[in-house]
Amino acid sequence: MHHIIYMSRVTASLSATDLVSLLGRARQHNDQAGITGALVYGKQQFMQVLEGEQPVITALYHRILQDARHVAVFKLADKPIAARTFTTWAMAFRELTPGEFTALAGYLSPAQLAQTVFRPNSVNPLLLDRLRQLVAVDTE
Repeated sequence: MHHIIYMSRVTASLSATDLVSLLGRARQHNDQAGITGALVYGKQQFMQVLEGEQPVITALYHRILQDARHVAVFKLADKPIAARTFTTWAMAFRELTPGEFTALAGYLSPAQLAQTVFRPNSVNPLLLDRLRQLVAVDTE
């Protein structure tokens, strides 16, 4: 089992309809591919956790890199995991307020963000816990 966590900035504002459409396609694909995870959106940015078999999520991450809706994509983690965090969610989702997104990104200090470019996998483990809590509010 493996996970990839990344952040990106969107190139244009996404409406509620855009987000619902994106999420529907992601859930269908992920369910078929055995991928679980979570996606949060706020402040014109995404943060996403992808969990699954390494070749499968690596291929998905490479497709995400080619997606014109994203710019400034940077990987926060890419490593083996003992177990899935988002076991029952093909793609949990929550749209965050600007304050919530800032607080979530606060689990990454400026030093960590700078180091992440060179040393992925140094992400604060509390980040996954907080993501799980945030998406659980909307998906339970």
